[in-house]
Amino acid sequence: MGSAGAAEERALTAYGQLWALYVLCPFFDRLLLGVAGAVDARPLGPGDVVLLPLAALAALLEGRLALGMMLLAHIVKLAMFAHRLPFVWDHECWAAATEVSFVLAAAQGETGVVQRFWPAARAQLLLLYAGAAFWKLNTSFLDHRTSCGTVILAQVWAAYMPSTLALDLAPMVTRLAPFAALGGEVMLPLAMACFPRLGLFLALLFHLLVVLAPAPNFAGGFSVTCASRLILCLPWEAASALGHISLAVLGAALAVAFVRSAAFATFALMFLVTVSAGLASGLQKGSNAGSSAALTRCSAVGTFVYAFVLPVLGLQHMASCSMYANLKHYGGSNHLLMPTGLLQDAFPVTFGSELLRVDEAAGLLAAQNVWTEIEPELATTFLRAANHSGRQFVPYYARMGSLEDAGVALQEENAALPVVMSAFELRRSLAVLRRSGQTASLSYVRLPGDLQTPAEWLAHRGVAVRVHPNGTCTVDTKPCAEDEIALQPPPPRWLTSMLLPYPYALLPGDGKEIHCSS
Repeated sequence: MGSAGAAEERALTAYGQLWALYVLCPFFDRLLLGVAGAVDARPLGPGDVVLLPLAALAALLEGRLALGMMLLAHIVKLAMFAHRLPFVWDHECWAAATEVSFVLAAAQGETGVVQRFWPAARAQLLLLYAGAAFWKLNTSFLDHRTSCGTVILAQVWAAYMPSTLALDLAPMVTRLAPFAALGGEVMLPLAMACFPRLGLFLALLFHLLVVLAPAPNFAGGFSVTCASRLILCLPWEAASALGHISLAVLGAALAVAFVRSAAFATFALMFLVTVSAGLASGLQKGSNAGSSAALTRCSAVGTFVYAFVLPVLGLQHMASCSMYANLKHYGGSNHLLMPTGLLQDAFPVTFGSELLRVDEAAGLLAAQNVWTEIEPELATTFLRAANHSGRQFVPYYARMGSLEDAGVALQEENAALPVVMSAFELRRSLAVLRRSGQTASLSYVRLPGDLQTPAEWLAHRGVAVRVHPNGTCTVDTKPCAEDEIALQPPPPRWLTSMLLPYPYALLPGDGKEIHCSS
């Protein structure tokens, strides 16, 4: 094998080892803590009995055997991902995008896998980061009183800055946080495209900030997912990272001592490996010989649809590329440039797009729509001083069942009521309760279609529809009509496999903007 072929094999080995660490990370946390260390850790399931050994073998073997194990492991993981839809984390969609490209590249033969895979994955990463930034161009994210950017930066500021400095500068930090967060996210894909090494370092620093965020926003799963792939933004010189693996292992060991979390330690290892690759690489332009323009185009188009088109059409909400964006996916768009939920508006019956305000609920329906406190307490103080609620709505975490693993308990008494949800989501939730033999108790008001802001939703006074634990439904003590939303069948399976919309939480005094949710 020539020097070029050996370098490509080392680059593929580097990717395979980082990918294996990403796959194994939740298992390491189970061993270390007994629970998932990050709030957004990839859930372990029966399929991991097959996936984890395959990933480990892919990292340990070399040459053709390693490639075969990597290909098989990628296929198994994609099958597990598809089976769990729509209950997946957004970063799992990012991972699946590049994993599909790897499978397509490897399926064409063992020769030239790197040349086919690397450009396709790099294009995908640029689009994913661009999409995440783009959807934050909305009025609710840019308002410091509701922005998720304010929440996360206030947490990090309160947790890690000297107390005197933190207190003095907190008013400025909380007001500028949305613009700082948006500016930082816009810079990432631009730098990664034009100045790969600089973009790589900026992305790693961004993910370090994310992985350091206190509960409920310790999104270590997202950071580990991305850190395992950032090496794809470099040419073949990524293989040079293998020469610095001992330093990375030492760094990971120190990280474990600092924060008892495999997610943090894994990120630290990936951080050091990727940084060493960037520093050691001269960043000469890689050879395009053997690259596949068709694969790159197909991968880019598919990723563009996920990152930019699905929210516009209204085909995906939870797990979309709008994480922490305060984006209104239904009930009227708050984006500065684009509409959202077009198909939901065009086909209201199929998509169950009528809005409801749920004023009372008990049991699972309440526990899946809750507020949680923001840590540390000083961050809450900063937020409330800036006219922010100082709380965070966590329907995503509740549905994925990971918030408890992160040490923040979900309790029915923390229910975020009232909430506004679509008829689609109410029908889906009630069907889940009925299938599991649980009772439902709630009261809701149907909202006119021309109401599109939290203030209007709160102000509306309509007839209350009550769903009782025995399954009956009444309106003003009279039985509901047969076509009442609570009595309708669940949405079609083809749609619920993609679309899982979560509600908007309401608080007294709300105006036009929606609160941060995750």
